[in-house]
Amino acid sequence: PIVVYTPANVDVKYRIWNADANVQTAVAR
Repeated sequence: PIVVYTPANVDVKYRIWNADANVQTAVAR
């Protein structure tokens, strides 16, 4: 999922998405 509004928001969205992906990976393992 990629959402682009402002550089700051992109960073926040990326951090949230990246953290969520890490959680899913950890759960999968």
